[in-house]
Amino acid sequence: MNIRIQVRNHTTVAPIPAEHGSQSISSGSSNRRSFAALLTLAMILAIVGLSSCVGLTNASPNAKKSTGGTGTLSASVTSLSFGNVAVGNNKIQSVTITNTGSTAIKLSDVSATGAGYTLAGGNSSVTIPAGQSGTLQIQLAPASAGVINGSLSIESNAANSLLKIALTGTGTEPVLAVLPGKVQFGNVKVGQSTTQAVTLVNNGNVDLVLSAAQISGSGFAMSGLTFPSTIAATKNMSFNVKFAPSAAQGMTGSIKFFDNAPNSTQSLDLAGTGTSENAALVATPGSVSFGNVTVGGSGSQSVTLTNSPGADSAAVSSSRLATLDPVPGGASTSH
Repeated sequence: MNIRIQVRNHTTVAPIPAEHGSQSISSGSSNRRSFAALLTLAMILAIVGLSSCVGLTNASPNAKKSTGGTGTLSASVTSLSFGNVAVGNNKIQSVTITNTGSTAIKLSDVSATGAGYTLAGGNSSVTIPAGQSGTLQIQLAPASAGVINGSLSIESNAANSLLKIALTGTGTEPVLAVLPGKVQFGNVKVGQSTTQAVTLVNNGNVDLVLSAAQISGSGFAMSGLTFPSTIAATKNMSFNVKFAPSAAQGMTGSIKFFDNAPNSTQSLDLAGTGTSENAALVATPGSVSFGNVTVGGSGSQSVTLTNSPGADSAAVSSSRLATLDPVPGGASTSH
């Protein structure tokens, strides 16, 4: 971007008296040539300064603020909309600024505010000559879902400084929430089963696509899910998880989800305990014979109580003993 400036010197030369001779005339011409050479050098340096094109950068915090000038700065838009931008991605928009005034404008500070907005570069120079334009590039890289508002501020020595451009965009992301956060089945008898419902919620602002789910752990199974499944923004879907223990012991498992929401919870923990059948006590021997016992005497026998193999523990809370007391004549009474 070069600006060519031509300067003409209209110096009027007065008549020179004859008595000064040719030496005076030669000296005057030499002085005028030296002045013209210095003026030309000064103009070249000024042109070089105006024609240096560099990318826009933010001024330091101590940069002097604009005080207003005779140039006028205008922008191609008053606002920029970035639309939807997925979290983790970015989008760049451009804005053209034009010096519509009659003198050059020097930019002193260009900055973007709002979460995720930054200056991405441009081909505009720090100084914009009259009638020239430059381009600024602004980038939006959202860190979370939601509407993001900001502004682009351009300070200069233009008469209409400060120039502001509104920025708006929306960060998009599906957000998976699993309810409950952990499934506890408690105690379940071996050979039996129990089922609990699990709800998947999309707390994001775009569709969540569930491509697969993988369950692990002995005794756990799930039903009610098909793949791929789509959960719209703010909507939910449910499925069932079953626990059917095959052994009397504690068991753990999990469900891992595969979807387009990598920043969300991607697993669900499962836990349950298998317990044995009900206790069943068996007395050995099944009957006890004391034979003949002398009146006033006593006899004793041992009885063993055995719990069924694999059954729950049995606690004997009370017992009752029936005795036979011999009476004369061979009869007996019980109590």
